[in-house]
Amino acid sequence: MAKMLLVCGVFLLLPLVKSREELCNDNVPKFKKSVPTVQTVQSGQIAYLTCHIHCVQNRSVSWVRQRDGHIISVDQEIFIQDQRFNSLTSDNQWTLMIKSVRAEDAGNYECQVSTEKKLSRSIELIVVVPKVRILGMPAIYVEEGSSVQLECVVSQAVLTPKYIIWEFNGSGIGGSTYTQIDKSTTTSTLSLNWLSAQNAGVYSCKPAQLDAAIVQLFVLDSEGNQVALLNSGISQSSLAARVICIFYSILIISTYI
Repeated sequence: MAKMLLVCGVFLLLPLVKSREELCNDNVPKFKKSVPTVQTVQSGQIAYLTCHIHCVQNRSVSWVRQRDGHIISVDQEIFIQDQRFNSLTSDNQWTLMIKSVRAEDAGNYECQVSTEKKLSRSIELIVVVPKVRILGMPAIYVEEGSSVQLECVVSQAVLTPKYIIWEFNGSGIGGSTYTQIDKSTTTSTLSLNWLSAQNAGVYSCKPAQLDAAIVQLFVLDSEGNQVALLNSGISQSSLAARVICIFYSILIISTYI
């Protein structure tokens, strides 16, 4: 019985061995066509760009960023100072790994084999940057003694955030709800009741591994004037200055994205 199983195994493996030998008959490396040439990754995640090559033998395999021709790696040696990049090799498979992917990483990357005639395959990296916003931002005006619901919306996401944290003037605040609308949209609602001057300030929602969205809440009296902030270490002027600093920080960051 054992001999029969061995014979059957040999017959099953023969076609695979033969096909590999046929692929290498001309001694020319060949890319496996079934490997995807487009990878979509959400910002902040890890991107794996892979090319599968038969008959590489002793040749080197390089990864090149097409937009500027920068050689990222040759085999497993890295030629870029950005430590987020790494090269992995396993069983005729070469993978370029990019940690904490950013929007500027999007583009085409070439997997090249060191042959006399250029042999390469291009893989496109698409980086999806989810949108995070608080409805009504940048400022919400409410009447003293009323209620308000601050709604944080995360849209165009590839991965659903595991959590959304709310902060008030830089400190964590509870009492929010978390709802997944669909695969790409998630909301979190923070309910505030019987509003007073103590509730006025900067609110932010921070989804896991995404940038925060901020809004400033103003509490007004019946005549439309801001309610005085009493018995508090935070003045209206310092609060406004904090908001301006946050806005400018977001503006500067968005300029480089």
